[in-house]
Amino acid sequence: MTESIKQQLTLGRELYGRNDYPGAEPHLRAVLAIRDDLPDVHHMLGVIHHDRGEMSDARLCFERALLLNPDYTEAALNLSIVCNELGAYTHAREVVGTISERARHGHRIDPYARGKLANLHGEVARAYEELGMWPEAVDEYRRGLGLCPDYADLRTRLAMCLRSDHDVEGARKELEIAVTINPAYVPARVALGVMYMTLGRHDEAALAWREALAIDPTHRPARVYLRLLDEPEVRPSRFPPPDAIEAQGDEFTIELLTDAKT
Repeated sequence: MTESIKQQLTLGRELYGRNDYPGAEPHLRAVLAIRDDLPDVHHMLGVIHHDRGEMSDARLCFERALLLNPDYTEAALNLSIVCNELGAYTHAREVVGTISERARHGHRIDPYARGKLANLHGEVARAYEELGMWPEAVDEYRRGLGLCPDYADLRTRLAMCLRSDHDVEGARKELEIAVTINPAYVPARVALGVMYMTLGRHDEAALAWREALAIDPTHRPARVYLRLLDEPEVRPSRFPPPDAIEAQGDEFTIELLTDAKT
């Protein structure tokens, strides 16, 4: 690589790192005119195209980056996002599945990308949930948890799907794991109380909701459930279905494209 190209590449990367995409693009294209074998240059240009809404061009750039480096996890994740936006859902799932398979076979994925990939599985699972396809949703959540087993939010959603698929015992076990992983995660404690209530374990249900309120005294569902529990002849059917359990925040936000680093 000539000194001139090195300078162009350094400038392009620096401007890209500052999110100055218009400034970075000419330098990156100058490098590409001489060297077409640098995957990170193709990846950066893909992000720039995506930022302008040029999805087809972005897809070509990410695919080229992956062709040059099949282990380029960030490019693969961004490709799956772009494919989703283009409506190419099957290909997007295939890309995510390929990354997961590589991870399961010992290919190194950095923690940041691993977390993004786990949440992408969560996104797919939520889409299955909306269609009432519980076994498929369960499978996607398990794939995400295979990458990041300590994600209490994914495990809580997995439990909700299991309950919807009439596996209450399986849901209870997953929620007990979620509470152990993250004792401060209130949605898991509240949902666990509902599972205990469904199983007729009223004292444990009350304890789960009281523990949730000790963490978040403003959590309205936990208060409502405790009041219901105090009423005579309380029936599990009076408690809300899994998707009525309040979640704290949006645990499936994907922001990889805009804050990508190379």
